[in-house]
Amino acid sequence: MSEHNDFSELEMLNLYCEESDEVDEDKGHQFDMMRLFPKLRSLCLEGHELVCMIASSPNLPAIQDLVISCEYPSSLGPILKKCAGSVEKINFS
Repeated sequence: MSEHNDFSELEMLNLYCEESDEVDEDKGHQFDMMRLFPKLRSLCLEGHELVCMIASSPNLPAIQDLVISCEYPSSLGPILKKCAGSVEKINFS
């Protein structure tokens, strides 16, 4: 996803990554969720690599509804820290 795209009005985002998909977790710092999706309020992530990439983003918008599906619960911690002031509902599986 290019950071040159304008998703400034997007409020809900569902992302899915199969285990065979290649996601570079070290590139998360280049994927600034706050800049790409400033009005994002609902975020659904499925797949460990994808969750790790989003967790490494420098900032998250004011997420209120968070759904995460991945194998390792430790991946949730960094995301929760970044949206702790705004999150109202969390579903983890």
